[in-house]
Amino acid sequence: MKGWIRAVLKKKQNKNKIDTEMQVSEHLSELRYRLIIVIALITVMTVFLYTKVPVIIRYIKRPIERFALDFAFFSMTEGFVTRFKLAFIIAVIILIPLILHQLLSFIGPGLRKEEKKVIYKALLFILPAFIAGAVFGYFMIVPTALNFLITFGNSYMTPVLSGDKYIVFIAMLTSALGVSFTIPVFMIFLGKLGILSSKGIRKIRKFILISLLIGEGIIVSDINSFILIAIPVILIFELSVLIVRFIEKRREKRNGDSVS
Repeated sequence: MKGWIRAVLKKKQNKNKIDTEMQVSEHLSELRYRLIIVIALITVMTVFLYTKVPVIIRYIKRPIERFALDFAFFSMTEGFVTRFKLAFIIAVIILIPLILHQLLSFIGPGLRKEEKKVIYKALLFILPAFIAGAVFGYFMIVPTALNFLITFGNSYMTPVLSGDKYIVFIAMLTSALGVSFTIPVFMIFLGKLGILSSKGIRKIRKFILISLLIGEGIIVSDINSFILIAIPVILIFELSVLIVRFIEKRREKRNGDSVS
């Protein structure tokens, strides 16, 4: 009798193990499928934008036109690599909504209906917020930073700009501002899901702000640009805390009404 019970339990354990292995295998297959889609989308968009890079570069060069400078390359492959890098960066930015959609399609089955609804709403705001931050950085921060850096160095050296380094500098600066502008979106929608609370944010406020400012200081070289970036980032962060608190009050009032 004991031997039969052990055999049944062992059979059940083996079945559970097989089921778990099948689930893991299915998740890995799904993840691989989503990654293939993302890589294919980025590849196609990069190839398409590669042919448009000369037009894009004309816009990117506008902040240095008044300095009468042109781009230079310092290795045989730098021209090709820079063009490809620029096409790739812009392709990823353009495809952010589709990349996030593929991510949600992967994790979606594990989410509740309400969570899916909130997350898809957040997607509608993430890209505009990123673009707003990038545009702000390009038109407000980049000219100030370039003016300081080129004027400062011009006093004792003749400036020759590497096209690759210039594009990476612009991309890092505008992307950093773009990401900073999306932080409030994530905070607000995490608050709507009940994952993030205004009380919790206030406890780690100093850590978040110091981290943001340190990251900004690494990217930005001059004090004027640092201040220009820091002010909107801090204001947006504090506004986000207030919005999260407003969401909590509405939720508390709704729950109170439903109880009464």
